[in-house]
Amino acid sequence: MTANVMYARESKPFGRSWEQWVAIWWQWCSAEPDDTNPVADMTGEICDKNQTDSDVWFLAGTFGGEAERTCIIPAGKAIFFHSDFKGAKPKFRVEVLYHLTIK
Repeated sequence: MTANVMYARESKPFGRSWEQWVAIWWQWCSAEPDDTNPVADMTGEICDKNQTDSDVWFLAGTFGGEAERTCIIPAGKAIFFHSDFKGAKPKFRVEVLYHLTIK
């Protein structure tokens, strides 16, 4: 059985606001220099770098361009992804916190 939850924008998943999750994501993705940064990882080899939150797994964007990554996410983790689409008109931002549970 699979239960999927997409958290609503006005919710506070795991007790934190969306703004707090975005700030934590930015701290996570800026904690490493480019050569060991999950954002620069093109394969997913280091997608687990600094994944310390007990509830949420962060997915990285890129420093530009595309990446195809394979990443094993521990069971029971919610997934957070944040991205700024600078080329879009008007500029828009996406934040997703998605919880996939497989039983």
